[in-house]
Amino acid sequence: MPYERDGDVTHLIFILHGIRDLGQWASQFETELRSLAKEANQKIAIASIRYGYFGMGQFILSSDRQKYVRWFMDEYTETLAKYPNVQTVDFIGHSNGTYLMARALADYASLRVDKVVFAGSVVPRDYDWEKVQDRIKDNGVVRNYVAADDWVVALFPRLFELPLLRRLGNDIGSAGFNGFVHEPMPAFVQNIKYVMGHHSAFINRIPEIVRFIVNPQDPGADNPKGRFVTRERWQALKLVSDWLSPALWLVILAPLVWIGFRVTGAATQPASVALLFYVVLVVLLLREL
Repeated sequence: MPYERDGDVTHLIFILHGIRDLGQWASQFETELRSLAKEANQKIAIASIRYGYFGMGQFILSSDRQKYVRWFMDEYTETLAKYPNVQTVDFIGHSNGTYLMARALADYASLRVDKVVFAGSVVPRDYDWEKVQDRIKDNGVVRNYVAADDWVVALFPRLFELPLLRRLGNDIGSAGFNGFVHEPMPAFVQNIKYVMGHHSAFINRIPEIVRFIVNPQDPGADNPKGRFVTRERWQALKLVSDWLSPALWLVILAPLVWIGFRVTGAATQPASVALLFYVVLVVLLLREL
């Protein structure tokens, strides 16, 4: 298709999905965004970009995550070139989509956004927003929806916030379950807590999020009272997240290690070749989970 530019668009919204997810939910946002923008007499463009199925195994591998950070910045640059008169750039991301935006903000000085919505965030809870605040435009806001019962974030990315793994360069975490806690916290960062709905809790907040994106002054953009919960009912999940997530990972990894010993022990010499093939097989399987 020929490359066409549209100079009438002044408001651009990126929507980015997460792991084990092809982003079908984005259509719900698109429908409501277009409807509300039409009421407000705004001409918007929605870039609901997709990078295909991204499994849990790929997510664990830092090299795969970084590949898609670069992909996101390519999409960001090409989309802005298509809409040269854009004044407002907003972002809605879920799960790995939140990671891609947070990492891109940290790595690329050219990235500029206005309003950012994180849901099911896998960004470290101590992410340093102060270091990237010059990339959030004036009057910009970051809304982080924190789910009381998001066991996916509570049990898996949470492990990578342990000091040892952080020193190894891991940069994922539990902001979708614990909220951002870095001090000092810039005023533009808001933890919206607690909502219910597990890893997809944001789906129940689509009207509110859309109004926030199209017109933050709309009363419907505020968080309706009476729709929040406390964490009292999920204290056990919080306890497991904080203290037992390494044990959970050991339970998952122990069978893999045991099978590896059995394979190498039963192999004809050299056992190192069998071990290499086993490791390659495990990595390939992880990439498909």
